[in-house]
Amino acid sequence: EEKSFTMTQADNRGYSAYASSTTFLGEVANKRTFVNEQGLVYQVFDSVEEGEIISTHAAISVNGRDLTFSFSGYEKDEVDAVLKQLDVNVYFVEE
Repeated sequence: EEKSFTMTQADNRGYSAYASSTTFLGEVANKRTFVNEQGLVYQVFDSVEEGEIISTHAAISVNGRDLTFSFSGYEKDEVDAVLKQLDVNVYFVEE
């Protein structure tokens, strides 16, 4: 089985007010939160097609940036392991 991992980023730091939003085709299931070792809270959910999970997504807003991580072909414990160790310290650096 093939695996893929993608990350998308929207930089909204230049706006005083904005709404975060990402669109996914198909049905969404298993909405949950995940707290990693940095104490960051991700919104996690699965994309479902014909009753089968086709990918898992994790979304978070960090200092004006919206990050979305998408996992296809990964088991839940593999996704959790990546999110647990994912270091997003670069988003806390002042420019």
